[in-house]
Amino acid sequence: MVGGALTIVVAEDDDELRDVIADLLEAAGYDVIPARNGKQVADYLSSVEQPPAAILLDLLMPLVSGWELLRLLRGHPRWSAIPVVIMTGVSRDRPAGVAGVLKKPFRVNDLLATVLAASCGQAAPLPDHVDGGVDQQLENRGGDDAADHGSRDPLHQVGSGPLRDEDG
Repeated sequence: MVGGALTIVVAEDDDELRDVIADLLEAAGYDVIPARNGKQVADYLSSVEQPPAAILLDLLMPLVSGWELLRLLRGHPRWSAIPVVIMTGVSRDRPAGVAGVLKKPFRVNDLLATVLAASCGQAAPLPDHVDGGVDQQLENRGGDDAADHGSRDPLHQVGSGPLRDEDG
């Protein structure tokens, strides 16, 4: 925790998605530690006295995967209690014992509610939207302005354009 704000580690190998998530969490008042892989997360955890309030973890990353990091966290006396929220595009990726699962792409409100619940030690709410493809959503985002990612509009998905009405 830096200056009273809760620290959240965001472990995601997609640079653009990681940056968008970090921007959203920082705008919500969290301190964010970005990581491209599980090794960077383990290095960070080894270097700090106070563990983060939660870890947002992609499972499929290079070097040290999210799966490998989960095993490391569970086997470490200081790290085993850190809440972990999985971010995945694969429906069947739901490891036991995690604080929550966000299926990519996910809504901003789902991200913030899940992080809040995990960082407070509560069960994460079930997201109300779980379909769609991250690659297509990132393509639809358009533009290079990192600030223009729909963080102020809860009907935007992380790394995407606005959601469309399923009937229209």
